[in-house]
Amino acid sequence: MSLHEGHRRRMVDRFLSQGLDGFTQHQALELLLFFAVPRCDTNLLAHTIIDNFGSLGNAMDAPLDELIKIPGVGRHTATLIKLIPQMARQYELSKEQDIVVLADREQAGKYCVKLLTGYTKETFYLICLDSDNRVLAAERLSTGTVTETMVSERVVAERVFKHGASRVVLTHNHPAGTLMPSPADRAMTRRIVTLLGLLGVEVLDHIIVGRGKFVAMSEQDL
Repeated sequence: MSLHEGHRRRMVDRFLSQGLDGFTQHQALELLLFFAVPRCDTNLLAHTIIDNFGSLGNAMDAPLDELIKIPGVGRHTATLIKLIPQMARQYELSKEQDIVVLADREQAGKYCVKLLTGYTKETFYLICLDSDNRVLAAERLSTGTVTETMVSERVVAERVFKHGASRVVLTHNHPAGTLMPSPADRAMTRRIVTLLGLLGVEVLDHIIVGRGKFVAMSEQDL
């Protein structure tokens, strides 16, 4: 066994016995890169990637084209890096395959954070509920740029009827991390509340997510 292979074996064994606790950001990325770059010093490559983007999270949120610009990062490697946040999102949501009840603002907010994990552009979801606040469906209706997303009220109404919803929660993310609703967010919410109100469907909240945190517009009397 070569020195290089021995280092990889030790890293993998350490992860299998301890998890990622104690790993630095670049060590965690180095370990991930083992599975994309079989014959390369992934320690140096991991340092290069994180130095370029500033953190592991920034690297995983970076556009594919920007990742590919890093020497040693091909499309295959960049795709693996981009896959991890989305896999984390699917992992969290898969644990809630049974009936999910959004009984209060805190539960709704945590659900929305899971729903929007891994999205690097503004993304809007409509969460349809029955009269007991059980989730009937969570549909992604729009993905925009890094700063805005457009939502059609007509599409919202169609999805509400499709799922037979009595109530809904609106949610979207602010990738930059700011949680304050913009004037456009407020205007869009008012339009949807007005339209669905005419249809007898209550909008319980509009929750904005950013960097793992959330703010509920209902909490701010909006």
